[in-house]
Amino acid sequence: MKSVINPKSAFLSLLLLFCLLSFEFTLAQSTKKIEGYILEVGSFRAASGAKIQIEGTNYQTISDLRGYFSFENIPIGNYQLKISSLGYKEKLLSEMSITTDQTLKLTVHLHPDPIPMPEIEVVEKKDNLPATTSSNLILTKEQIQSTNATNIGEVLNSVPGIYVRQTSNSGKAYVSIRGSASNQVLVLLNGTALNSGQDGETDLNFIPLNLVEKIELSKGGRSAFYGTNALAGVINIITNSKLNYNQPSYQIKNTQASFGTGIWDFSVQRDIVPNVDFSWAYNQSHSKGDFKYDDPDGIKRTRENAGKNSENYFLSTAWKKDKICLGLSGQYYEAVNEMPGDTLQLNPLAKNYDYRGIYSLNYNQELKSWWNLEANITYQRWLQKFSDPYSYIKIEADYLNQQTGFDFMNNFAFTPQRIIKLGLKGEIVTLNGKDNLRPSQSIGKVNRNMGSVYLNWEEKIIFPRISSFLILNSAGRYDKTQSFAANWSPHFGLLLSQGQNWVKRIKTNWGKSFHNPTLNALFWKTDVFATGNPDLKPERSEDFDLSVETELPLAGKISSGITYFKSRVKDIVVWQRRFDGKFMPVNVSRAYISGWEQNFNWQSKNQVVGLEFNHTLTEAINYSGVYPKDGKYLVFRPRHIYNLKFYFNPRPFAFNFNSHWVSKRYIREENTKLLPGYKIMDLKLGYNSKWKKLGYQLSLGVNNLTNQKYELIERYPMPVREYQASLALEL
Repeated sequence: MKSVINPKSAFLSLLLLFCLLSFEFTLAQSTKKIEGYILEVGSFRAASGAKIQIEGTNYQTISDLRGYFSFENIPIGNYQLKISSLGYKEKLLSEMSITTDQTLKLTVHLHPDPIPMPEIEVVEKKDNLPATTSSNLILTKEQIQSTNATNIGEVLNSVPGIYVRQTSNSGKAYVSIRGSASNQVLVLLNGTALNSGQDGETDLNFIPLNLVEKIELSKGGRSAFYGTNALAGVINIITNSKLNYNQPSYQIKNTQASFGTGIWDFSVQRDIVPNVDFSWAYNQSHSKGDFKYDDPDGIKRTRENAGKNSENYFLSTAWKKDKICLGLSGQYYEAVNEMPGDTLQLNPLAKNYDYRGIYSLNYNQELKSWWNLEANITYQRWLQKFSDPYSYIKIEADYLNQQTGFDFMNNFAFTPQRIIKLGLKGEIVTLNGKDNLRPSQSIGKVNRNMGSVYLNWEEKIIFPRISSFLILNSAGRYDKTQSFAANWSPHFGLLLSQGQNWVKRIKTNWGKSFHNPTLNALFWKTDVFATGNPDLKPERSEDFDLSVETELPLAGKISSGITYFKSRVKDIVVWQRRFDGKFMPVNVSRAYISGWEQNFNWQSKNQVVGLEFNHTLTEAINYSGVYPKDGKYLVFRPRHIYNLKFYFNPRPFAFNFNSHWVSKRYIREENTKLLPGYKIMDLKLGYNSKWKKLGYQLSLGVNNLTNQKYELIERYPMPVREYQASLALEL
C-alpha cells in the first residue's frame, strides 16, 4: 500500500520553511536590546506574567507564556532590572551596560514564594496543542471524570489511535496503539514500568480509576526514550500524589452500579511535619459480574463466574528542603479474578489470584540553576496463581515475577531553549514458574538483565517578530539485554509553530524501536500444547508520522488536526503449530501499519459547552509472505474507530454524552471470520457543590444506553446496559 505523503519531501519542505523564517528573523533584529527568559528555579518552568522593570525609568514589560521578555531600542547607558511575580521572591539584578549595536541576553531564575490564599475556584485554560514534537496527549482528572468510565480501559477507548480489548467490564484490559500488539505498549505507573517480564502484558484495570490524577500518552515508537516494550507507544498513569499541600485534604467516595458492582475510595493528603508531605489512599471494589446474554444457539443464559474482588493500598511521603527532595512510595494490590471462559467452554470455578507490590525510592536535587539530578530505585513483586480444577486438563500453577530497576538522570538546561537529558538505567527481571500438578513441566526460575545509556537533546529556536518557534528533538539509546545483541534506538522530531491567537503547527517524527521476546516465549517448558524457543530475536520497527494542527479563537476556541502515521515491523513473534501439533513462537511475520488520525474540538468561551470528535483509520497488513495470510489484515485491529463527545456544564450541574463506534475486526489470520462492528453511547449527569467546608459531588450515569450486544473477544459477550451512581465527599 502506498502513502500519499512522501516523508522525505515533507521533511525537506519543513526545512526550507524553517530557513526562510530564520532569514526573516535575522533581518528583523534590533540593534540595542535586552531580552531573556524568566524561569522557576529547579523545574525550569516558564514564569509567565512576571513584571520586568528597568529601575529609574518608565521601561517595563510582562513575560509571555514562554517566560520571554524584551526591551528594544534602549538608549546607551547602565541599567538595573527588577523582576517581580506573584508566588515568587522579588529579584534585583546587578547593573548592566548597554552600548551601541548590542543585545543583552539574560536567563533569570526566580525562587518560589507561595502565598497563603483562601480557597477559590479555578477554571483551567487548556492548551489543546502542547509544544512537543511527538504525538503526545494528556488526559486530566476532569476529562477522565467526564467520560462516565468505571476503569482506565474505558477511558482510553475514546482516545484517537487507541483500542482496548477486555473480556468484561470488570475483566482485564489490554491496550493497542495504532494497530500494535498489546505487549508492544509500555505502561507506566508514576514512571515505573508495569509490563510483566513473563508475557509483556499489562492489565490497565488493576489501578483504581478514582486514584488517577492524569494519564500521559505518547503514540509511536519510543524506544529511544524508554527502551524495550515501547515499540508502539507509552502510557504513563499518574496517581494522586502531590507535594506542598496548602490545606489537608480528606476524601471518600462510594460508587454503586449494575451487576453487583460496588467501589469504595478513601484518601488523605496532608503535611505531617514541616517539609514532610504524606498521601494515603485505599480502594476496595467488588463486582459479581453476572449478566444475561444469548449463547451461540440463541438461548438466553446467565454469564456466571465473571466477577472480581480487589483491594488497593497506596502510600507516599516526601521530604523537601532547600534544593533536595526525597520521596518514598508504595502500592500493594490483591485481587481475585473469576475466569468464566468462552461461551462454548465455560469454566464455572476457574480463578486467577493476583498479589502485587510496587515500591520506589526517589531522589531529586538541584545541583546548579541549570543542572538537576534525579535518581530512582524500584522493586516489584507480582505473584499470580491460576486455578481451574474442572477443566479437561486441570490447572494449579503459580508464577512469581520480580523486577528491580534503577534510573539515574541528569537534566541540563544551559539555556531555556536547550534542554539535555543524559541517563543510565538498569533492570533485573526474574520469573519463577511452578506447575503444582505437573512439577516436571514447570518453567522454573529464569531471569534477564538489561542495561542502557540514553541521551535526549531538545533545541528551541524562537522568532519573536513573527510569533513563531521551532523545536528540534533528537534522542538516542543504547540497550544491552542478556543473551541478545546490543540495540541502538535513534529518534528525531521537529515542530514548527506560528501564531499566538491563531496557532498553526506542523510536526514530524522518525525513529526506530524494538521489543524483546517475553520470558514465556523464550523458556516455556514443553508440555502437551506448546514449547518455548530460546533462539528468538527481538521485534523491530521503523516509525514515521506527520501532523498538521491548528487552534483559533472562534466562538470560544476551535482546535483541529490530522496525523499520518506509518510503521514497518519485522521479526514479529508468532506462536505457530509445529509438525508435532505443539505451538512454538518463531520470528516469521512482518507487518506494515499505516493510517490517519483526525480530531476536532470546540469549546465555548466560558468553557461551559464543548464538542469533541475524532476518527482513526488503521491499515494493519500482514506481509509475512505465508499463504493465505500474506496481504491480509492483522487480527483484532479495527479499521475505523469514531468517538463523539458533547458536554454542557453550567455550574454546579454537568451533562456529558459520549458515543464510541468501532468497525468490524477479523479474528482469523486468513480473514475468513470477523466480529461485527458496534456502537456504544454513554450518558452522565452530575452535581458538584459545597456546604461550608464540605465539598460534595453526586453523579448518575448510564453506559451502553441503547443496550447494544457486542463482543471484544470472540465468544466473550460484553454486558448490556449498565446503571451507576456515585457520591463523593471532600473536606
